[in-house]
Amino acid sequence: MHARVLVLLLGLALAALLATPAVDHGASRAAGVARTATDADDLAGDSADAGVGTDAETPPNQPQTPSPAAGDPVVPGSDTVDGSTGTGDSRRGDRRRKAPDCAKVRCMALTFDDGPGLPTPRLLRVLRRHRVHATFFLVGEMVDARPDVAKQIARAGHEIGVHSWNHANLTTLGPKWLTWQLRATKRKIRQVTGIRATLSRPPYGATNAAVLRAHRDAGLAEVLWNIDTSDWKIRNAPYIRTVAVQRAQRNGVVLMHDIRPTTVDAVDAMIRALKRRGYRLVTTSELIGDPQAGSSYFDWATPKKVLTRQSRDRGSRSAR
Repeated sequence: MHARVLVLLLGLALAALLATPAVDHGASRAAGVARTATDADDLAGDSADAGVGTDAETPPNQPQTPSPAAGDPVVPGSDTVDGSTGTGDSRRGDRRRKAPDCAKVRCMALTFDDGPGLPTPRLLRVLRRHRVHATFFLVGEMVDARPDVAKQIARAGHEIGVHSWNHANLTTLGPKWLTWQLRATKRKIRQVTGIRATLSRPPYGATNAAVLRAHRDAGLAEVLWNIDTSDWKIRNAPYIRTVAVQRAQRNGVVLMHDIRPTTVDAVDAMIRALKRRGYRLVTTSELIGDPQAGSSYFDWATPKKVLTRQSRDRGSRSAR
């Protein structure tokens, strides 16, 4: 009797096992990859809006230096792009207007880093309404992600400069990756907008002799700032506007970030206030006059002076 019951139970267990559907491990793995990719995209989007590259992006062991874009003249003895002024130059601005003589009038330059961002089109509308031209220092991967916005910046006649490929601290990179950061971004800007960038701003304002030499070799002038609105940490439009206006000075270069909606909120009232105080708002090239590759301008550490220095060993500095 017991033996029959045992046989019956074993039979039922075997039947249940045979009726269980097979698991498609390939499909399970595919679903796992899809979730991971979605999560990575979300993280990449968040970091892109913050103006910083994803943590997963690491430099290759031997980065390939991008070749010049089609049509770019090459500096003899190197593979770098010539930064001379001309059609497609970052300083082209609006050919219909005449830049003021900043030796005779009070000039300031508004600059925007880390874009193109989601709020950038709204900023462009504000600038157009006030007939103001600014300088945009673009991140390469952001240009790659938002090419249409980069084209809008160029079509509006604004000045465009390099801000590295993925917002890297250039002073921490080896020579090959440092060179790649500048040249790849310069090439991407040229491919997307038709503009040959001649200016660059190192992320965080972090620079040293090696970074300045890399700028020189890439045909770029280094542009820092002397008025920091702190919009990168204090996201409050009235505060940003007040800081810019209170610290306004002749030959002032204002640091802002067009990835921040609160910054864009501040710009309209800021421009009105600066104009009431008699300032003419120009691009950084118009303020400098003739930026030279390998020179650094508007040293944040000496805000009372417009500082120009040639590429030589002056030690390392870093800032926000």
